Amino acid sequence: MKYNKEPITIPLQNMREKIECWIGLQGTFLLRISIGLIYCLFGILKFFPNLSPAEDLATTTVHTLTFGLLSPELSMILLALWETAIGFLLLLNILRPLTIALVLLHIAGTFTPLLLFPELTFTLVGQYILKNIIIVSSMLVISTSALKEKKENENHC
Repeated sequence: MKYNKEPITIPLQNMREKIECWIGLQGTFLLRISIGLIYCLFGILKFFPNLSPAEDLATTTVHTLTFGLLSPELSMILLALWETAIGFLLLLNILRPLTIALVLLHIAGTFTPLLLFPELTFTLVGQYILKNIIIVSSMLVISTSALKEKKENENHC
């Protein structure tokens, strides 16, 4: 049996482009899954009284925004349903425009304590507000990824 002693060469630019394309596709997928899991977990916590560290902040904010029309119990159930729904929509990658709208509305609501209760901003509870900056950035990436994925799949990364 004769062996070819010539080194195997792979065009590095082509290989690099394929790796970058794969990372881009997988990175967006993992970002969507991780944000979906966060929404599911935070939402599920709200179904059980006194489990969510942000429960008091959430109920106080909803109470203030609704002028006391919603009880703390009802507001927690509605928030739990809303966050869990967002999580499952992200995990299942369905109804992307609706999901993005639900997230943006949710995020807008979560930032209101910064205006209503600014003294909470840089506390342990405030971290639940500030972490949403990352979610906003992630949703920008996720929302634009559909067009990018379609284009890259057409080009057969």
